[in-house]
Amino acid sequence: MQMNLTQKLELAFWDVIIYRLSRFTLVRKLLRLGYSMVDNFDKKAFLKVAAGVSLAGFLSGFGFTLIFAMIF
Repeated sequence: MQMNLTQKLELAFWDVIIYRLSRFTLVRKLLRLGYSMVDNFDKKAFLKVAAGVSLAGFLSGFGFTLIFAMIF
């Protein structure tokens, strides 16, 4: 079976995802939580989650920059 690189990468990606979903319950619980948030859409709860994720991303990026600057 001949495939190009992108097809091989896609196949490998889905192999990993399917394995993770079938083996680990944490991923399934997180997906179930995400689906319940979408089904019962609450604007305030969504904004709280979005703000928390944004803040965590900003702080991790800022912290990584500081650590990187201290090392090099």
